[in-house]
Amino acid sequence: MADVTIAGGGVAGSMLASILAGRGFRVKVYDIMRSYGKACGDALTIREGFDRIVEETGSYKGEVHSFTVMVNGLEAASIDFGHRVWFIIDKPKLVNGLREIAEANGAEIIHSRWSRGKAPVTVDARGPYAWNVDDGNSVFVLRYIVESKWDPRHALLDFRTRERGFYWIFPADPDGRLVNIGAGFEEYRKLDRVRILVNKYAGNMLGKYKILDERGAPISIKVPVTLWSGDVFRVGEAAGLVISTAGEGNRPALESASALARALTNGWPDKGRVRRLYKKGVSRLVSSVKLSRTLLSIVEDSDPQWGAKILSGLPKSFWAKYFTSTLMPKDLIPLALKRPGLGAIAVRSLLSSLF
Repeated sequence: MADVTIAGGGVAGSMLASILAGRGFRVKVYDIMRSYGKACGDALTIREGFDRIVEETGSYKGEVHSFTVMVNGLEAASIDFGHRVWFIIDKPKLVNGLREIAEANGAEIIHSRWSRGKAPVTVDARGPYAWNVDDGNSVFVLRYIVESKWDPRHALLDFRTRERGFYWIFPADPDGRLVNIGAGFEEYRKLDRVRILVNKYAGNMLGKYKILDERGAPISIKVPVTLWSGDVFRVGEAAGLVISTAGEGNRPALESASALARALTNGWPDKGRVRRLYKKGVSRLVSSVKLSRTLLSIVEDSDPQWGAKILSGLPKSFWAKYFTSTLMPKDLIPLALKRPGLGAIAVRSLLSSLF
């Protein structure tokens, strides 16, 4: 009998399995896919220890040092950190590599749907394909890998307030010959429409380009933050841990899986202690997720012109924390004091971080 059963072998589930199996837990992972191949999710905000994970899984494709922010096609900010901030990764290699590590440590990966059998610990690590992706909590995103020219250490985000989403461009190799370009918008629920827009944007921004790979997938941006439900723990997207304003799911997946692994290692078999340790371990991440939801709701509830004015007026210090995923509710207070309209954002963000 397994000590831990994990539903879903994506980033979070595979990471959790690799850690727990390495610590002597008997682990079973249920995932219908023998080889992971989900689209998108090719950027990873760097944190301590991530370089080791990227190296061990052979998933490194490049890194980003500088960024341009655009709002409705107009440049709003530019920042060069002078050091790497994002890894560009091969996500299938990351996940499949973590699975191999988990199996090498003794975990059993079962290629079938989750069996809700009894286990001392059950963890839901599933993504949006396990749910109703048309429930309004998910957005479909499309990305191309194209042959073109691009600064191999630079990324661009172009926020579109009317469509409630953004385009992105960043390198797909370390040489500037392959480019990752894509978009996701709440306004458009069908990939066909997004495909037309991305092609037009690629032509405007890159000039000549040749599509090498196209993938589309849903990403959860509004699933309620739920760290556990009854006796089932949750990690990654299943826990609602996605940064809505950036579509960032990889870092929250790795961080929440690592936090739950620590909690289980130090707290089991006292489930109450495990819950307390897990909640404490992801407290900053949860605050960051809730802040992103608040900022997203402000844009959604605002007139597009007003939303564009707010985004365009944000200082470089805001974007520095945005791209390093260190933005917290308290960071909005000084902005609220200087900029009319941001007071509501700060108040709502602080309230959201408390509940």
